[in-house]
Amino acid sequence: MHERIPASGTLGFFKNKIDHFSYRNYGHYISKMNHYGAIRAQELYEKRMQVTIYHVMIKPAARFFIHYVIRLGFLDGFTGFLVAKTQAYGELTRYIKLWLLNKKTH
Repeated sequence: MHERIPASGTLGFFKNKIDHFSYRNYGHYISKMNHYGAIRAQELYEKRMQVTIYHVMIKPAARFFIHYVIRLGFLDGFTGFLVAKTQAYGELTRYIKLWLLNKKTH
């Protein structure tokens, strides 16, 4: 999902952080989640992965927990909650898309 740029020669580092806004608004954020979820679902489908209850119940909850608690999203208030919830949604969407791909082949 994150491309790399090949470089030759010495690489340097910035002294300060750079703001990186990878989406324009919440709708764009959801759209990217759906897009990347479809790509990942296709990759998993090609590996013949099957969806289990673990994928639809545990993984989205774990993703929420990681973003909201471990990565301290709760410190960002409602915005942190939305980010964590959207990450969980993206995780669930990936496996729903995979389940649909598998269902189509049977």
